Amino acid sequence: MTAVAAALALSACSGEAEIDPEASEEAAGEAEMATPQVYESPKMESAEPPQLATADTLDPTYHGVWDYVEGMCDPMSDMRLEISGDRLEFYESGGDIVNIERESNGDRLVTVAMSGEGETWDTTFRFEMDSSGQFLIVSGTEEDGFDGVPRKRCS
Repeated sequence: MTAVAAALALSACSGEAEIDPEASEEAAGEAEMATPQVYESPKMESAEPPQLATADTLDPTYHGVWDYVEGMCDPMSDMRLEISGDRLEFYESGGDIVNIERESNGDRLVTVAMSGEGETWDTTFRFEMDSSGQFLIVSGTEEDGFDGVPRKRCS
């Protein structure tokens, strides 16, 4: 105990009613410092866990609008591609994703039920994204001979 606290305790035992106000403030300050403070951390809103691809949903890394690397990202661009979790939209055609396979190198094989210009067909695209996430090469499979088209992410 400090001298001030001891003096307060002694005067309380002796029945004396006089207490030095300065000593009381000092003792209260020391007692406050000795009392452990408990702080409650603010409640953090839990962030959504990252979405993973399922058999027919493409992960958000690929979502967005893409255009040919030299394109202007104009809605009328014939190389424009809009990707959502379950659909691809090209300039004059679009389709629902029916299956996605993730290859060991990170590429995705995306099978799509396409329709456009009065026709319907199924096709599989290979999506290969660069490490920055700003460039995507979309190509067909070996069966259709569709060569890779490099696209940039539009803002």
